[in-house]
Amino acid sequence: LNRIQNDAKQYFSNSSSSSMASEKHASSEESAEKSVSSAQLALLISKMGEPLSSKFNTPKVRALKCLLGATEALQGGDQGEGISLNMVELMARFLIEHCGPISSDFSVYPSSENESTYNNLLEDATVENVRDVALECICSLIQIHHMYVESTGKDESIQIRASLAMEAVRKRCASIEDEEDDDMVNGFSGDENTLSHEKETRVLSGLSLLPRAKRSLCFRALESSLRGISADLNFHVNQELSLDSKSVNLLINFTNFTSSCLHGESDPRCLIQMLKLLKQIQLVILPCFLSSSALHSNKSNDSTGTDFPFLAIFDAVAPYYPIKFTPPPSDPWGITREALHDELLEVLICCTHLDVETSTSLAADIDGNMVVLATRLFIERLSPPSIHPFDDHDDDEITTVQDRIDALEDLTRLLLLPLDSSSCLGQNAEFCPSNQKKQSWIFSNLSYEVVKEMSNAIVRCHEDASTSAVSASNSEDQMENKKLANLCRNFITRISYEFEFQLQSEGLSSSQIDNGNRNASFWDCFVSQQVRDLSGILSSSPQSVKGRVAIAYIA
Repeated sequence: LNRIQNDAKQYFSNSSSSSMASEKHASSEESAEKSVSSAQLALLISKMGEPLSSKFNTPKVRALKCLLGATEALQGGDQGEGISLNMVELMARFLIEHCGPISSDFSVYPSSENESTYNNLLEDATVENVRDVALECICSLIQIHHMYVESTGKDESIQIRASLAMEAVRKRCASIEDEEDDDMVNGFSGDENTLSHEKETRVLSGLSLLPRAKRSLCFRALESSLRGISADLNFHVNQELSLDSKSVNLLINFTNFTSSCLHGESDPRCLIQMLKLLKQIQLVILPCFLSSSALHSNKSNDSTGTDFPFLAIFDAVAPYYPIKFTPPPSDPWGITREALHDELLEVLICCTHLDVETSTSLAADIDGNMVVLATRLFIERLSPPSIHPFDDHDDDEITTVQDRIDALEDLTRLLLLPLDSSSCLGQNAEFCPSNQKKQSWIFSNLSYEVVKEMSNAIVRCHEDASTSAVSASNSEDQMENKKLANLCRNFITRISYEFEFQLQSEGLSSSQIDNGNRNASFWDCFVSQQVRDLSGILSSSPQSVKGRVAIAYIA
């Protein structure tokens, strides 16, 4: 089977190379519609009728392997010849059907089959083999570069890639019973949203029943679609990023669908695969939503839900934080807790590293953007544990000192850009962010409420860590708490400086507090209010433990 795939790939690679030279001066439309590769591909599909309609599975797998090799050859990188959208739709139509469940009931075969035929049947490939190879073909098909003519634009190509990937995964996860249920509800006139939700629930249920390798193949279909979408956007790099309302809403559905596929995933290999995919979705698709021209275009067309669906991604990854994973003995895959943690963190913080217009907010609803969602997740883990002795608690719910150290380091990576001493000529390198405009943009996606929550959590965490650093029963606990207290003070110092810097950049001072100004209100709730509250402790009991902790915090 692999030889069939490789031979087809080699044949179509040679045909593509020769046809590109002969069609160098042809128009893009003629090249897409009348290329040698497209003609040969159409001929190949026309000759697949007999093997694909066979009652045995092996001929189907061989035919699909041949088609897989052909589509792999046509990918060809950025210089690939490509095929037209019409050809893609033609191929997708029967590939999708072969991704779906196929009845293997022997009673459908003619009763005149002889004994040798049945012996061959016992050695036949399985229905699952057919479905897997068909899905592999779709993975290859939807990432072929330049599969549209220039006059078509990127919208139609993006729509085909996204919708084809989602439908292929739905079909691969479906059972025969699911297909029969869909046929029964086709004439149902009930709520369309309810029916859609029921179908998605069945898809996720079917996905969870698949073996790990087959789940990974479904995820690869979504990855392939995203690579194709990225190629479309890069092909039109000199054009505006604005998309029509249909494309915007389809990309929202694609993001929601992909996020839902992560729910309940427990295999670390699939988990890393999906975390990488959710990060790439933000890097590829999110800039289309943040472009000022795109936002204006979408709002003028009265499209609904044009905010990027951060909440869907967050809801999918938040249950995994913090990572609780211990590799099994002699783990052949080399996946560590640190690797899983880094991939999860990248999903939560990558939106702050985008090269976007600093005048654009991540979302119209500020509480729904990833910066606020991730900040609240981190400060929830940062807060000291308050466990009642008579309550039952799961061990995973108890926050350890190391959990709080990790949460504070993650919060720092989310909100604060790295310091760049090389760009701080004549200045104190400790207080010289590499890009103050970008730092200001990150803060602009915070709300007053979340800054207040963060301030209160840091105060409690610092007080608890400072006290435990002295009173802990063993030296290891003392060192851990001392490290946490120092990290709290470093974070407080840096955040306070950044808030004051933003005030000074607007020509204000820390004494000119105007709650109508975002930066002034941040300074007030994070610095001024806490200093006023802690000053009361200093005036009443400066020599107590709380008094000394307050001095350290204020300093």
